[in-house]
Amino acid sequence: MSFVVAADAYDRFMGRYSVLLAAQVADLAGVSPGQRVLDVGCGPGALTGELVERVGASNVAAVDPSEPFVAAARERHPGVDVQQHPRKRCRLPTERSTQRLHSS
Repeated sequence: MSFVVAADAYDRFMGRYSVLLAAQVADLAGVSPGQRVLDVGCGPGALTGELVERVGASNVAAVDPSEPFVAAARERHPGVDVQQHPRKRCRLPTERSTQRLHSS
């Protein structure tokens, strides 16, 4: 499944919740400096932004199946490795040092 909608339209609906909950999600996952994190189903990047603040852009990777969301996340978060992948075929890193977060 893919969301083929403009990122701004998604932000108006889900963004009002996503941005407010991002810090809580990162807290619950125990995200802290020095870690590498993968945001699976990153959407336009609400949680991705919180992760960048905590661990730095070079330590964050993000994937989403939606081309418009991937484009928005790349634009909003320079330095983050954002890739388009269908979730059912996404290969997650096996390194123990990578914290994986599922946004949606």
